[in-house]
Amino acid sequence: MNDWVRGWKDEFDVESPNQLRGTIADQGLDVTEKDRRREIAREWEPVQRRIEIVGFAIREWDFLAPATKRGEVRR
Repeated sequence: MNDWVRGWKDEFDVESPNQLRGTIADQGLDVTEKDRRREIAREWEPVQRRIEIVGFAIREWDFLAPATKRGEVRR
């Protein structure tokens, strides 16, 4: 998911879905490209939320998981 966001940032030279939406008004874009940018901006927001949720879950798991010896499998 992080790769998707980095790719969108690099491809469109923006830092957020709102900035991407701001590029839709560019005169040189055809309808297909405008639609593509709208779709990516719409997809970007839930992807960002998922990244935050997964990060939180990983941090909580690391905090709450019982300590194990190296190589030991938790059940």
